Amino acid sequence: MADNQATGGARPFRFGVVAPLRTDLPAWRDQVRRIADSGFSTLLMPDVQQWQPAPGPTLAVAATLANLRVGTWVYASPLRMPWSMAWEAHSLSVLTEGRFEMGIGTGRPGIEDELRELGLPVLTPGERLSQVRDTVTSLRELDGPDLYTPVVMAVRGPRAQALAADLADTVTFTAMPGDSRAEMMRLAADFRATRDVELALHVPVVGDAVAPFMTRPDTDPAALRAADSLLILPNDPTAATEEILRRREDSGFSYFVVGANAADASLLSSPSWPDIDRSAPRVPVRDPSLNSVVTNPLTSPTARCATPAPWPCVSFSKTTPRLPPPPSTSSPAADRCNRSSLVTAQLAVAARPDSHNGDPSPTETTGQLVLSGSLLVMFSFTSP
Repeated sequence: MADNQATGGARPFRFGVVAPLRTDLPAWRDQVRRIADSGFSTLLMPDVQQWQPAPGPTLAVAATLANLRVGTWVYASPLRMPWSMAWEAHSLSVLTEGRFEMGIGTGRPGIEDELRELGLPVLTPGERLSQVRDTVTSLRELDGPDLYTPVVMAVRGPRAQALAADLADTVTFTAMPGDSRAEMMRLAADFRATRDVELALHVPVVGDAVAPFMTRPDTDPAALRAADSLLILPNDPTAATEEILRRREDSGFSYFVVGANAADASLLSSPSWPDIDRSAPRVPVRDPSLNSVVTNPLTSPTARCATPAPWPCVSFSKTTPRLPPPPSTSSPAADRCNRSSLVTAQLAVAARPDSHNGDPSPTETTGQLVLSGSLLVMFSFTSP
């Protein structure tokens, strides 16, 4: 959790994209890579039951396709038990080697009807807020001293803001279509007076394009412009840059979340960006049985383990993770990979059915291993 004292300096910009799986898998994988190549730092998934694959597995696959942060935007607390949600978030942090951030809130407007359809209890707003606290508390216990999963909270009212001041690393304010710029600036200023954290802005409309799963499909871009709403940005990259710079200067918003249509519109193509964070973090995961820090193979493709491990090392290209041929008996023991890499390889093979490059007669290997001394992982991978 960030320091409560204001730093007084502007935070670097960060940009996320909500990119649900709405097409066939090959087209979605290509979209994920385009988002990474366009300079966005974070790929995000909404928590929309039954309309698309669940966010956890989808984000695990996305993390194997590009060097991006991944996250939920955002988990709805009444849809899962707190410990189960925390376990999924912790597992994603382990499997992505520190590139996952958990976005969480109490649920979008109208979620009560969805809960009834699913046979889940309809809780009061206060009870849902307690679920958020319980989820983050369980996540911190699961992470322990060697792993930290950032938490993004979507808030509006004073009770939610007070909880976010205690627990969140990033805060986004739930905005309504009629909210003016002045109203959102007031929310941001009041919150920053109590806690200095990264402030995120949910921007579902760019130009006249309304992003799926980020707002109502019948949202009127003209009405948003008339209200001087912060829910919309200009489609022109230069004009969008000027507006984003203004929003950081006026209100402290530095993390902007848009839809995949904005990524395809080259929102970040303007040369005017002074300080944009385009990188995924390299957060080492310590494996006590190896007695060394495990290197993230996605950010360091040629990395090798300092301590031998009894399985072949996994190589990664920039866009296509693939398994190398089996090592010869004379291969040096040091040229072996670690357990985290093997788990990542398993996900990569699942995500890339073409990862064998057409080589004939693959051999399948199955088994199980213990990651970081506690997490039992079943694996199955194929090598030529």
